[in-house]
Amino acid sequence: MITIEDYIETLTGLQETDVDCNFSIIRSDYSLVTSLAKQTVKGIGLTDRQYELTKLKLLDYKEQFESNGFHNIDDNFNNLRIPIRSIDRSRWIKIVEDSDRKYIGVRFTFNKKLISALETMSSIEVKSMYDSENKVHFYELTEINVYKIISVLADKNFVIESKLQEIFNILQDINNNKDEYIPGIYNFKLKNLHQRAIDYIVSDIGLPNKQNLSILKDRHRLYGLTHFDNSALEESLNNVTALSKKIVKRNTSTVFISNNTWSFDQVIESIIELDRFPIVILIDEQTPYDDLISSYRHIKNIVDSKDVSVQFRMPSNLSNGFNEFIKLNNLNNVVDKNTKVVYTSKDKINKPLIKSSCKPICVLSTSSSRANRRIEPWLESFDLVIQYDNTVSQFMRYGKTGIEEL
Repeated sequence: MITIEDYIETLTGLQETDVDCNFSIIRSDYSLVTSLAKQTVKGIGLTDRQYELTKLKLLDYKEQFESNGFHNIDDNFNNLRIPIRSIDRSRWIKIVEDSDRKYIGVRFTFNKKLISALETMSSIEVKSMYDSENKVHFYELTEINVYKIISVLADKNFVIESKLQEIFNILQDINNNKDEYIPGIYNFKLKNLHQRAIDYIVSDIGLPNKQNLSILKDRHRLYGLTHFDNSALEESLNNVTALSKKIVKRNTSTVFISNNTWSFDQVIESIIELDRFPIVILIDEQTPYDDLISSYRHIKNIVDSKDVSVQFRMPSNLSNGFNEFIKLNNLNNVVDKNTKVVYTSKDKINKPLIKSSCKPICVLSTSSSRANRRIEPWLESFDLVIQYDNTVSQFMRYGKTGIEEL
């Protein structure tokens, strides 16, 4: 009895026959039929879809089989050497648990279009893992992932767990009615915020208007604002410098500003435009004198010396004029609510500053090198950290907090 596996193996030359056979396989078919034949030679059965495809392909070569002495091949297509291999083609999206953690599980058999759709979704958080045996993709269980995944796969014949569907429905309602849910500024009005938050923002910046909308956008992470009317925001941004506009539109809290492109005066101008005082300036203890004088000469005509405080000293044998410069320029002031500029070491936690009534809202580092690990958590609490240098350090470029080059 000749089987369908015999035919595909004979066509590709993977099965010897009693007579010499001469088949000419179309180039576009070669990879497919060879793959099918190699599979059956290994004793792996055809799936139902592979079986139907094999029959179609063999019929394309029926005349060649006739000329090689194989007649009426389709009469033997029901003969199988290996039983049809069962494939679980179920598709589902549900919450799954692994090691006491919950994930979004997305199950489907290999499908390039589905994989491509998932991989190209904007804003999706990193996939956690893939179970190749059970064909399940695992994603972090977050609202953004629920919304993105179901939005893309809802019409792709997936069975969606009811709990996830409920979450998606709520998120979709929020997305379709942003002005009723999303915190932000709509037509120059603060909406969807607790009254205390509104009072705080108004006392800090004032009621939203064309002039301060860019400042509110600059601090949207600090205030928890998500929505801004684009046209109004762009109109407000037209009133600030190019560098300020880039800072406002940043996607990360930490930004890199190249000193090859932007002058220090331009950086200070942006800090003034965006009302970012009080500011902390980090000094590298390897080059304290140079860091201090290179920045202070741009600040001294803008901020009164009594409102500037240098919060550390170098040992006398390592001062090289640093300590003397502080005394000569009257920068040895106590930090208080009137302080506008605080110089501190990037290597030490400044406890007096943290305990003081001065509440800085911006950090400026004249180097892109890594700060001491002990102060990193403190720096991460700021919504704007500026690194001003000629190149981005490798640590900052690939660090966990991320950095955006302006």
